[in-house]
Amino acid sequence: MRNLNLNILAAAGLTALLASTPAFAQNNSVDIDQLSSNNTAAVSQEGDSNTVDVVQIGANNVASAYQEGSSNSAQIHQLGLSETGTVAQIGDDNSAHLDQVGYQNTADVTQTGDSNDAYVYQAGSDNSATISQEGNGNSATALQAGSGDSLDLAQDGDDNSSYTAQSGSGNSMLLTQNGNSNHMYLTQSGSDNSITADQNGNDNTLAAAQAGAGHELSVSQSGSGHVAAVSQSN
Repeated sequence: MRNLNLNILAAAGLTALLASTPAFAQNNSVDIDQLSSNNTAAVSQEGDSNTVDVVQIGANNVASAYQEGSSNSAQIHQLGLSETGTVAQIGDDNSAHLDQVGYQNTADVTQTGDSNDAYVYQAGSDNSATISQEGNGNSATALQAGSGDSLDLAQDGDDNSSYTAQSGSGNSMLLTQNGNSNHMYLTQSGSDNSITADQNGNDNTLAAAQAGAGHELSVSQSGSGHVAAVSQSN
């Protein structure tokens, strides 16, 4: 009977300990390294202070990270051919980092929340980057080097800023910012490049520079306090 009582007390103490222990989802960290081809890495985190770091070296690799919570961070590093990286973040203070080196790579970043930041770097040819940010204090920076690169950026919210740079031939940009205090700085170098930008809101600023032949630029700003500067050379 005494042993039975001790077991009951131990079980009760264990139950109280588990009830008072915070969930592991609050401080999760995921680190994935894949050094081959035809691999897939999918990470889903929901909680606080989460971080993801995925490194893929090879061909035909796919990496995706989904974070919902606060103070989340996601980084995807891909080196090879025909690799795809996707990041979706919903929450507070999220940050996304994508690196792709090769050709025919694709990056997709979607952030909804507060103080989000996105950075995409692609080197090679036929690369594509799509960034959509909706919330407060968002910032996006995308760098593409090669030929046939394309960027589609849409920011809807407050204090958004975008910086993009493309080098090569056949590059195209389609950018839309709708909100308050949005900023754009765009530059293209090569041939057959095109920029289409639309800002609708308050205190937006656009600066564009194109160097080469066959460039097209279309800018539409509506609101108050907008400043536009365009330079084209052949």
